[in-house]
Amino acid sequence: MKNVIPKTIATIGIVFLIAILSYFVYVEYQVSSLEKDVLNYLIDDKGYSKDDIARVETGYRYISEFTSDVEFKDEPNVYYSYKRDSDGKIVQFSVSDADVEKWVQYKHYEGAYHK
Repeated sequence: MKNVIPKTIATIGIVFLIAILSYFVYVEYQVSSLEKDVLNYLIDDKGYSKDDIARVETGYRYISEFTSDVEFKDEPNVYYSYKRDSDGKIVQFSVSDADVEKWVQYKHYEGAYHK
């Protein structure tokens, strides 16, 4: 009976550790998968080259969940946000820039997202 408690605690600890590691693996997979899919979408579907893209930052956002923010070289400090819609397709769903008051004409805006 004395050996049951340490074994139970060890089992709970291992299960807890596996659950935490699984979460981090899941998040990392979603981030890298979305970033790859967004780049493929921009290059294959929209006709951009890798040289057109300054950077892509992908992460988890509270409201929009997994999101990729893309900055194009010809439009610095303007970030286009992409995510997967309910059908799994990559969509652009927002645009943000450093100077909203100027309300510039966005060069890479794809139109309003309604889904």
